[in-house]
Parts: sequence; C-alpha cells; structure tokens
Amino acid sequence: TAKRVLIVVSRTSHHWSKAWTSSKELITIALRVLQQEELIPSYVHSDSSSITLLATERWDLRTFIVFDIFHDTYDPDMAHLPGHNDLPVVWVFFGRDERAGANIAGKPMENKVNNDIRALHDATGLGSRPPFVVDHADGKVPFYLNPRTC
Repeated sequence: TAKRVLIVVSRTSHHWSKAWTSSKELITIALRVLQQEELIPSYVHSDSSSITLLATERWDLRTFIVFDIFHDTYDPDMAHLPGHNDLPVVWVFFGRDERAGANIAGKPMENKVNNDIRALHDATGLGSRPPFVVDHADGKVPFYLNPRTC
C-alpha cells in the first residue's frame, strides 16, 4: 500500500550535509531502516519507480525529506487541494546517535506532513512538479512567484 515517508535529520547527525546535498543517498539509508523495523516491504529500493521524492526542506537545526512509496494515483495537479494525495506516514529520525529511530506517525504528525506537502504544491503554483527544494537556513525566507492561492 502507498505510504509517505518523512526523514528528519538533526544538525548533530553525521548525515547532516548529505541530507541537503544528496537526498537520494539518504533515502536509500532510510529505506533500510524502515525495512529493518518492518515498516515497509523488503523489496522497495530507492532506484525503483515506486519512489517519488516530494520535498527537501532545510532549517537551521533540521532537514526534512519527504517521499512517497507506491503512490500510483499521485496527481500533482490536484495535490494542493484538501483530501487529495493524503497518505499514512512513517518516519525516520537521524540524530546524534549512530542508530536511527523509525515508526508509524501518529495522526497529528501525519496531518502536518500531508498539509505541508499540500502547501508546497499550492505555493509553487500551477504546473509545478516535485521534488520541491526549500531552504530556510540562515534566515532565508522562500519566495514563491506564482502561488495558486493567496
């Protein structure tokens, strides 16, 4: 079944720079963690067509990467609308420790992730397609030239 995956990388993680410069590499690592925790099937691979990278968002203390697995009905033209393209969420956290944490997201986190992806679709405008890359680090404020709504 389709799932949305949230990767959270702390600034204290040895994966910090990789999270911003090489999301695909971090997705591969996160998939292994999710498979070890039996949260996704063992046959999912990062180079497969079953993976859709949606967003990488960097803040001063965390980088967030969001991707979908097996989301065959994903429609970027409708993804800005409430109730479209929402999926159950699993998360992986990379912090100071070598060992990563992973689990099924509770409803509040699931809603936040789905709403944030919806907001990115809305902010980037008609015809926009993921992956979205948003940088908030060092006080940067993203500016969107053509939002769908105000």
